[in-house]
Amino acid sequence: MPCPPRKYPGQLGIALDNGVTPEEIVEAIIHIEAYGGAARAFDSYQIAQQGCVG
Repeated sequence: MPCPPRKYPGQLGIALDNGVTPEEIVEAIIHIEAYGGAARAFDSYQIAQQGCVG
């Protein structure tokens, strides 16, 4: 089960702290679209844009 949306910013921050690049996060979001649907990918991208990935 995926993390609830309120946890995404924290999880993305942890990923960035551990050396994941913003480009890798965007690439992961692109893969979410294929497997989780466009709506979930769009929500994830908006959360990332708000403060984690920019």
